[in-house]
Amino acid sequence: MTQDCDLEQDSKLRTGIIQGQAPLANVLFCEAMVTTDLKVMVPPGKDIWKRVVQNKDERYQCIEAIPPGLDLAGEGIACLGCDFKRYFTVPADEVYFRIELGQVSRRSRLITPYAEHLLSRFCIFQSRVPLPQNHDVPL
Repeated sequence: MTQDCDLEQDSKLRTGIIQGQAPLANVLFCEAMVTTDLKVMVPPGKDIWKRVVQNKDERYQCIEAIPPGLDLAGEGIACLGCDFKRYFTVPADEVYFRIELGQVSRRSRLITPYAEHLLSRFCIFQSRVPLPQNHDVPL
């Protein structure tokens, strides 16, 4: 979930292409899981899952399956879902170290406008403002 531009700038800083800035301390991630696993976690209720898979519920984001031809591992990736309450950070040094060891690698990527859509929905969910009580508006 960390902005691409921040990651690129951090990489340039760490490789000496640019100087004078502090490196990123952490990289922000959002847990992604197969949508069948996500469905079990979604609270039951009227049409909630329908809203989730249509990306109409602000807490969740679903991403369609990736065919083997668009997966660098050639295996394909099942439909994934994110619960924006399930995010975490990893120290940037650890991320770079695991990439160097080949323990993690990019298999695919979201293209424009899907990457921006995911990020903006995550940010909107995180920036919501709690109200002391719900509005009581008679119908």
